[in-house]
Amino acid sequence: GLDLLKMLRGEGASIAILLLTALDSESDVVAGLDAGADDYLPKPFSLPVFLARVRTLLRRAPREEAPGPFRIGAVLVDPERYELEKEGKRLPLTAKELGLLMLLCRRRGKNVSRGEILEEVWGLRPDTRTRVVDTFVHRLRKLIEPDPSGPRYLVSVRSLGYRLEDEPV
Repeated sequence: GLDLLKMLRGEGASIAILLLTALDSESDVVAGLDAGADDYLPKPFSLPVFLARVRTLLRRAPREEAPGPFRIGAVLVDPERYELEKEGKRLPLTAKELGLLMLLCRRRGKNVSRGEILEEVWGLRPDTRTRVVDTFVHRLRKLIEPDPSGPRYLVSVRSLGYRLEDEPV
């Protein structure tokens, strides 16, 4: 547990971490907190105490502001509603479709590898062999491109991944 905690913090993870453990000596508590835990709760513990500690961690956590609508060409993407508007029609987006679009939008104009997409959107290892990214890009192109067979906004980067363009290529 401590090794995993040190690894997460060493990689810059900024998530709240509550250690739940059977180790309850003072030195164990100090070691856990020094390793980067935000709180330490030895077993046995009561549900009300556990829930109170989780609420405390959530209060302290920085709140991300929900991203507002953004444009990709003539398409308006509304992340809060999980939909896009194209030619006056509202079309629903799945969580993964939106996650992929949001990642590409945050990195607009920059190449994003398949491995980065797999890791950030699907939570998979970057070296996972799958065509899921390509399948979702194909589906998104049908939604956002004027001509999906000749993409202008969601372009392929040969042997790497994809890039979302500000202006059509």
